Parts: sequence; C-alpha cells; structure tokens
Amino acid sequence: MINNSQTKKIITKIFLITEQIRNEFPALYAHLSETPLYLTYEDRGISTINFEHYLESIQQQLKTCIASIE
Repeated sequence: MINNSQTKKIITKIFLITEQIRNEFPALYAHLSETPLYLTYEDRGISTINFEHYLESIQQQLKTCIASIE
C-alpha cells in the first residue's frame, strides 16, 4: 500500500539526486533511464518500496561516480 506522505518524500529525494546527477555527471544522466524500477510479479501496482529501491539504486550510482573522481 502506498503511504502518500512517505512516497512524496522519496520522490522528492529521487528528483534531487537525479538533478545532481544531471548537473555533475551528464554521461551517467544520459543512461539513467536504463536504471530499472523493479516491480515484482505479485505487485498490482507501484508501491513505496519500489520507489525506495529505485532511490537506493541511483544513490549508489551517484556514490560510485563521486568515488571515481576522488
């Protein structure tokens, strides 16, 4: 079940990280659409957990890019 308040916070974080990637790592941003939003066969729609997993995935990609330039 989707918790609207929690989901909005997660989507806001996704937006902010996506913008950071767009500004700092345009090559990664160009391929960000290839990052899947994982859904299971049992899901009847998208859930907060799906957004959380996607957020974790793009956060890890950003950390990897930052580490590669340090």
